[in-house]
Amino acid sequence: MRKLLLAASFAALTFAAACDAPDGPVEEAGEEIDKALGNEPTLGDQIDETVDDAGDALKEAGEEIDQAVDDAGERMEEDTEPPSQPE
Repeated sequence: MRKLLLAASFAALTFAAACDAPDGPVEEAGEEIDKALGNEPTLGDQIDETVDDAGDALKEAGEEIDQAVDDAGERMEEDTEPPSQPE
């Protein structure tokens, strides 16, 4: 089950990483400065950045999944404990 959730998260994040949000004004200004100076990032740089961002997102998703699984396991253990007997 855990592997299935991780695989589904990876697939969703892969598709989400393919979508590029519009750049803000500061980012656009930085890109214009890079173009003017001839420091425009290469396709390889852009791919590296996208892969790094996707890796960070996957790591965070994995940590959230681990926490959810741990929480569910704890709730299952609590639900299976016999009720306390009054003394």
